Amino acid sequence: PKPATGMRARRYLDRENNLTWRADPEPDNPLLAGRWWSDPVADPSTPAQISAEDEWAQALGVGLGSTITFEVSGQQVTGVITSLREVHWESLRSNFFVVFSPGALDALPATYVTSYYIAPNKADALLRTLVQRYPNLTAIDLDAMTSTLQDMVSRLSRATGFLAGFTVLAGLAVLLAAVLAERSRLLTEAAVLRTLGASRRQLGTIYTLRFALLGGAAAVLGSGVALAAGAVACVRFLDIPYQPSAWPILAAILLSTALVTVTGTLGVRQVLSTPPMQSLRST
Repeated sequence: PKPATGMRARRYLDRENNLTWRADPEPDNPLLAGRWWSDPVADPSTPAQISAEDEWAQALGVGLGSTITFEVSGQQVTGVITSLREVHWESLRSNFFVVFSPGALDALPATYVTSYYIAPNKADALLRTLVQRYPNLTAIDLDAMTSTLQDMVSRLSRATGFLAGFTVLAGLAVLLAAVLAERSRLLTEAAVLRTLGASRRQLGTIYTLRFALLGGAAAVLGSGVALAAGAVACVRFLDIPYQPSAWPILAAILLSTALVTVTGTLGVRQVLSTPPMQSLRST
């Protein structure tokens, strides 16, 4: 195996790892390599077997046959990776990076985790009863947690949309100001082209194409930067796969191109309506 390098590997090495054991593989954690242990009881004379999450193993530079040692409350437990799994973290199940074979963790302190569904109108009463009878019990309401996360994502989405709209409006204002600042040059350019035989419709088409190309190039560049920033944030900071949707990106590019084209065309309307002789005399 390759040595663990990079910020992501360092985070995995420095953080606390939750360990568990299973006799049978998790139904929604398909094996990508190796095999699940056939003997459900570990032999004390041999290292325990480990099933590792595939991306976790790749980040640490380990694979099938690698030996890993964990320290738990001052005690060490060693295992050999015999299989690699794909974990669907979005399932909100009790997923783990590292799963040991049965018997390997029996001598270590443990925390037991389970989940259950109860009707919302009975949840509070059951929670009070459980806490009264078992003071060390920690109960987590997944519905409340999911609602909070959805509310946070919704607020972030609205804030991002507001900033995106404000940025587009600011860009359009800058474009309109640039067109007005170049009014003198545009008047001369249009007058020369009109003198050489270009019609007003032809000039309008030229300017429309110019602003369409300008807006399209800016939209593609901005979308590319946004995609790169999203990929970096997801892969390096959030540790989640980046799966951008093509339709919103395409819609943003088309909308930005249309707005720039319309704004630029409105900015040169006075230029197109000015007679060539008047433009040449004023310059």
